[in-house]
Amino acid sequence: MAAATELSFRNKSSNSLANDSDRSPLSWESFLPNHAIFKALEKRAKLPREEVYLDKNVLAEMHGDLFLWDDDWKQIHVANLKNLKAKNERSSKLQTLLCTSPPLFNINKMVFSETGAYLALIGQHGVCVVELPQKRGKFTQFEHGKEKINCRSVNVDEHFFTCHQTITIFETKWFPGCRDDIHLVILTSDNQIRLYNITKPLSPLDIISVGSVPPDQNLCCPGKTTFAEAFGEIVISFDFAGSVNTKSFSKVRGSSDDVVYPVFLLRENGDVLYMLLMLSTNRFFYELQGCLPVYPPAEDNYGVDSCDILCFPTNPVVVAITTCSGVIYHCIVLDSEEEDVFSKPFDESDGVSSHADSVFSQSASTQSLYVYECMELALSANSEQEKSFEDTDKFATETFENKDETYTVKLFKDDTSGNRYHCFHPAGIHTVTLPWLRNLHQFCNETERVVSFDSNENGIVQHLICTNPVPSSSVNLIGFTVVCDWELGATIVALTDAMECITKSLKFLNRPPSPSPISEESGLNDIPNDSSERLSSGGEFGNRIKQVLRRDTSNPLLRSSSENTNLSPKDCFQFLTAATHTFRVEYINRQKLAQEEIERRLDILGRQSDKQTEDLIYLNEEKGSLQERMEMLAEKYEDTKDRQELILKRIENVLEFIQSRQPVLSHAEIRMKQELQEMAKNIKIFQKSFDQLQQKRKYLGRKEEGSWKPKARTLSASHQTQLTSLLKEESDCIHNLVKEVRDLKLQVGF
Repeated sequence: MAAATELSFRNKSSNSLANDSDRSPLSWESFLPNHAIFKALEKRAKLPREEVYLDKNVLAEMHGDLFLWDDDWKQIHVANLKNLKAKNERSSKLQTLLCTSPPLFNINKMVFSETGAYLALIGQHGVCVVELPQKRGKFTQFEHGKEKINCRSVNVDEHFFTCHQTITIFETKWFPGCRDDIHLVILTSDNQIRLYNITKPLSPLDIISVGSVPPDQNLCCPGKTTFAEAFGEIVISFDFAGSVNTKSFSKVRGSSDDVVYPVFLLRENGDVLYMLLMLSTNRFFYELQGCLPVYPPAEDNYGVDSCDILCFPTNPVVVAITTCSGVIYHCIVLDSEEEDVFSKPFDESDGVSSHADSVFSQSASTQSLYVYECMELALSANSEQEKSFEDTDKFATETFENKDETYTVKLFKDDTSGNRYHCFHPAGIHTVTLPWLRNLHQFCNETERVVSFDSNENGIVQHLICTNPVPSSSVNLIGFTVVCDWELGATIVALTDAMECITKSLKFLNRPPSPSPISEESGLNDIPNDSSERLSSGGEFGNRIKQVLRRDTSNPLLRSSSENTNLSPKDCFQFLTAATHTFRVEYINRQKLAQEEIERRLDILGRQSDKQTEDLIYLNEEKGSLQERMEMLAEKYEDTKDRQELILKRIENVLEFIQSRQPVLSHAEIRMKQELQEMAKNIKIFQKSFDQLQQKRKYLGRKEEGSWKPKARTLSASHQTQLTSLLKEESDCIHNLVKEVRDLKLQVGF
């Protein structure tokens, strides 16, 4: 009985049973937990430490390479996941990247530039940028697979962060509008955003004040709290949205190549600021607006413990805001319709001032936040148990002390899916899917057809990994990344403070998108046939079953401390009951509902089948009568065809007889006829010309009678002889022509 109550959450070899169900035993995810990249730090992780940093992420992935930061030796370990999948001779090898100027501060986060050429090592008191070497060789490793490689590194504004220990770094991101990936945007605790060029890291290019700045920020005053910090007016996070047109700037007009990026800044009290940032000719221009109004308004401003913000590059922009208590708000950014008191520009009393070398404009906010939905995360397994035992007063009393546990929840975009992101905190990992995001984008941007949008469609939250099953045996996560390489497949890689690697494939989380909205125009104009109607109805029923089977909660993958592998019978019973409740509600009940839907569908289809059977019988009878009538018509057709053939033969005989009676001329006769016709025409022409000549001769004769006096003319003998011969020839020619004409008349019969 005692052995039955023992429950181990330790990953003995490489994976758990829950994790083996979604991948093959020989996949690269199975070998990754035993890779040398984790074995190198496993021994040092077991040593006692004075400080424990909970808000930490020492894992990163880029182009199929897994990067792990070693904070003790200030170096980066790299594992090539593609070689691990190929199981070649370099699959178990790791590479170590050494920094030429290693950071002197603790690293809490690693962020790659968009091209992957630079890696930013981010801590609370500094940022170090490492230039990654080139990949060469057969196995596409850095510098032909060398074990240790020196990498050029620079510390950004090292003097400032060293001298101002009271100023901490809240957020660091690469500016997306830079072609060379050399600009960093750093948010510090003094309500200022510093813009750096890593090629000139000694001083910032510009400083943007986004709130009240302490007047004594240059003094080291630990323990002193300002009013801005007390009221939560410190900007703690920011994120970039998709690029917009340069016309968004009210005073500055950039060139056609310049791109403006909206920046959403989150305060701890839940206020969201809006800023436009543009990089032009190595100079930043910005326009900071006031707090965005939130609709519908709430008394607590939707929480006073906000910790992170995430923007989706859609149109309109969708913003996810999370709080330390595990509540996520999904807001849609739309243009403001009315002037709101919160949309006014900052006052100078707020301490917002511009840098002397920058263009700054305080304009009223033209955007508003509309809260679409609110979701709650289970930050520990106790939260899941509380939901399962809502009606049990005893359990609620026992777990009341654990309800005040809060974590800094960080949001990470998933590059493998445009409508999914991940929530990471030291006690676990959650995945949030927004199936309505794609439909919203089509609904707002489709111009050729009318698209419907279901406002009742909600997001999906899945608790993937839980490292805090019970408070006595908790383990913290210090690393999280998502493998986005298409060859490796979308996979979550997490790391505990005991250097235990946890992997979870995301291929089963890629749910099919919601059915695309049907255009009303196409529905009116296009009339589908019966087969397409049947196919569309079957697809709609399949989508209905998927909606019924869709789960709102899930049982996470549990991890606990290796020191306390045995749980008490009470804890085992609670976990078993909670898991049973989840399986009953999210699996069995939904499967029963799906079964009822299928049975109802079968009943409808059965009635339709009976009706179709009756229709088939009636159609068979009609078919028999039509066949008899067809035979009758076929006989009539044959008789008509025979009579038609007889008539055609008679017509052919008549036409042949008529054709035989027609006179037919030979080709010579036809030519002779044409020549005679031409000669007749010429005779008429010649006769007309002859008549004209006769008249002219008579006219000239009459005219010459009065004035002409005969003169004796004499011709020579040669002239007379020549004229006589010419007249004789002409007389012979005329005589021959007359003779030919007579012969022709006799031949023709004239």
